[in-house]
Amino acid sequence: MAKIPEMPKNINIVHGINSYYNDIETKGLKMAMIYCRECGYKHSDRARACPKCGAPNAETLSSKMNKLVDNKSIVVYLVLCWFVGILGAHRFYAGKNGSGLAILLMGTIGWLLIVPGIAAVIWVIVDFITGLCHVSDPEVIFEKK
Repeated sequence: MAKIPEMPKNINIVHGINSYYNDIETKGLKMAMIYCRECGYKHSDRARACPKCGAPNAETLSSKMNKLVDNKSIVVYLVLCWFVGILGAHRFYAGKNGSGLAILLMGTIGWLLIVPGIAAVIWVIVDFITGLCHVSDPEVIFEKK
């Protein structure tokens, strides 16, 4: 196993340590050098943030934006779950069509057979509580697979 060299003294400890060790892990691979969009410092394109000022890499920002899944709102998800959750509307909104269809079938046909209807209601309550728990992190609800 390769020994990780000592970190140079001139690296910003708060923001630079991740980018420094990311660069060490990629030794031997070809790396492009890019300029920081904030301070203009030249650094590796594989660094998560600029080692000098700590600004996130532009590619890192764009990959985070792609994970925000088409500007879907957790508030809309919760409202759909609360008012028409038994029809699976919140699941369809989140892009989970299979489980949305399952809730729809259990919620409509299930009232004739009682047990599937009760299971659908429990599922919707769990989805609502899960949505409330992830208000600050909606990527969990809307994650792409």
